[in-house]
Parts: sequence; C-alpha cells; structure tokens
Amino acid sequence: MTELSLALVLALVCIIGGSLVAIRELAAVPPKLSAQSLAALTEATNPTAIAGVSYSAHQGGLTLCLEALRHPNALSLRFLDEQQKLQLDQKCADLAAALTAASPLDAHAWLVGAMAAAKTGSWQRVDADLSASQAAAPTQNWLATIRLELGLSHLDQLGPTAIEALEMDVGMLAGTEPGARLLAEHYVSLPPARDFIESRLETEPPLIQRRFVSTVARAGQ
Repeated sequence: MTELSLALVLALVCIIGGSLVAIRELAAVPPKLSAQSLAALTEATNPTAIAGVSYSAHQGGLTLCLEALRHPNALSLRFLDEQQKLQLDQKCADLAAALTAASPLDAHAWLVGAMAAAKTGSWQRVDADLSASQAAAPTQNWLATIRLELGLSHLDQLGPTAIEALEMDVGMLAGTEPGARLLAEHYVSLPPARDFIESRLETEPPLIQRRFVSTVARAGQ
C-alpha cells in the first residue's frame, strides 16, 4: 500500500465515522430543460434545425441535449413516453454528429455525442467521442467535469483511448481547488472508481496529493 493509499483509507474511515449521508448532485437541472424546449427538439426533422445557423444557437441546442442526457429523471422528461425519449436521444446524437462533422474541434458537440452513445451502449463511439472532446478542450473545467461524470460511471466499458482522456482530465482538475473537491466527491461516492483516481493521482506532486487527501477527509464534514 502506497503512502497515498494509506492516507486515503484513513480519510475514508473519518468520513464513515462521521456518518456521511449523501453526496450532493454535481449540478442542478437548468431552467432551459423545459417541456417546450424538449418538444422543439424531438419534433425537429433536421437534426440541426433546433440549433439554427449561428454558433450560439448551436451551443444552445447542445446544452439542451447535454442536460437532457445527464438528467433522465428531470420532471420535464417524465412527461415523455419511451418512444419520445428514444427519439430525443437520437436527435441529440444526430445533432452532435452534424456539428462535429462541420467543426471537428467542437468539444461540446463531441461530449454530447459520447453521452448519447452511452445511452445506447455504443462504447466504441463513446471512446472516440470522449477522447475527441478532451483533445479539443483539455483545459475547460466544465467539460472535463462532465466527461469525468460520464467516464467514472462506466470505467469497465471504456477502451484505452477514453481511459487516457479521463486520466488527463483527472490530472488537470486535481490542480485546482474546485477540481479537487469534485474528485473527492467522486472518490467517496463511487467506490469502483477509487483505484482509477488514486493511481492517476500517485503521479502528481506531493502537494497535490496532500490537498486531495485533505479534501476527501473534509467531504464528510
């Protein structure tokens, strides 16, 4: 057992002793995820029609898709039947594919593609899109946060390219206070992901390792 492993075990013991009840959700469902906006997306015949022609409109369509894919239990989605939900997922996949074909450096679109592919169990597509998103935006924290959320929940299904992308996201996030808090929350709430996070952080400088251990210990307070 490495020094980092031992320190993290002790931190987890402190959390259990403090009766950690739950880890808060990473992000609340934004107001854009409404019945009206979902209807506009599912009824669009052209996958890019919902996004219009401007860059900002494209990003708005991607944001809507991303939140719908991340929050399948959102109130507005509960009013959709199974066929409508499948249609929504496909529209989001089509939108992501159209935008990445037009702009291969659109990390947001690649991430939506990865999220949509995960819903259907298309893991080769998840690998490709997740790694493309990381390569296109290696330092955008908000995208790295969602990539990590997706990847850590499906580590067993991911291939080496996606794993490498996640390792880079962990390293980038560990260097910031908000990123360290996020990693600590995942470390506590996702036991299957602990070895992955720990092995990646063992390559970081001692200062970053100590900060992470302290953050894990504080997660239960």
